[in-house]
Amino acid sequence: MCSDDKGKEIIKQLFSQVNVPVILTDYRYEYYDCSWYWNNKLNFGEIKYRNFNSNKYDTILLEKKKYDNLMKFEDDNNIGIYYISIYEDNIYFFNLRKIIPNITTIKCPETTDFNNNEKIKKEVILLPKCQASKIIPNNFQII
Repeated sequence: MCSDDKGKEIIKQLFSQVNVPVILTDYRYEYYDCSWYWNNKLNFGEIKYRNFNSNKYDTILLEKKKYDNLMKFEDDNNIGIYYISIYEDNIYFFNLRKIIPNITTIKCPETTDFNNNEKIKKEVILLPKCQASKIIPNNFQII
């Protein structure tokens, strides 16, 4: 199972625990990976699965290009935009409508294909974990 599939499977399990139907996209180049309807609001989420614990960093990296694509949805109070970062020990839900982006440039791999070690400069947004809703995956407890 690739990391994208594992992340989607975890989200599917999480939403089923709270009885909220979630629609997972199959199309690889879509701007979002999932959508759901909650509290009279249509929500879209980009899922990123990382197979290590979240204690390595104080911030979570989001490519600015992905942020820009997600923010193409009209600025409407009835549409929520989320970045969902899944780690082995925690799941972080960032409401991108409520975050002022801290944009920086770093050298990082061009793709998540680890056979390609070429590093390029990318604009990224550093998301402070304290601005996210945090869920513990083992029991889906919201903190």
